[in-house]
Amino acid sequence: MDPLERLIAIEDIKVLESRRGRFLDTQQWEAYRALHTPEITSSSLGPSQTQSRDAMVEWLKEELDGAVSLHHVHCPDIQFSSPDKAHGIWAVEAMTTYRRPDKPAWRQGYGFYHVDYVRQDGTWLIAGRRYERLRVDTGGGAPD
Repeated sequence: MDPLERLIAIEDIKVLESRRGRFLDTQQWEAYRALHTPEITSSSLGPSQTQSRDAMVEWLKEELDGAVSLHHVHCPDIQFSSPDKAHGIWAVEAMTTYRRPDKPAWRQGYGFYHVDYVRQDGTWLIAGRRYERLRVDTGGGAPD
């Protein structure tokens, strides 16, 4: 991969991550689904990993039902193992506010996303994702 190809690929991956956060926070589930490979493995909250794009999206829809989230990712460290495979580490701050009739609840997490990318038919997709949490603050009975 020559330097120009590498820079273009990095920018493509940055746009992919930007869309991922925006589509997640605006709950545009079909657009979000299209950014991932069908066999993605994802771990975030909860006791286990999701093993497919459909399972991941269904879990997120349930987790964020009646909630407002805001994810900020920055400071990417993107490394390539081949012209069509990359791994990125992103600093993340994620805030979720749950709408509850009795009282507001919120969760704010800080840490790093570890993301595997593949390029298929000229398009970068997310193939694996893990959230490494360094700190979580909660209030009003929000889940940890």
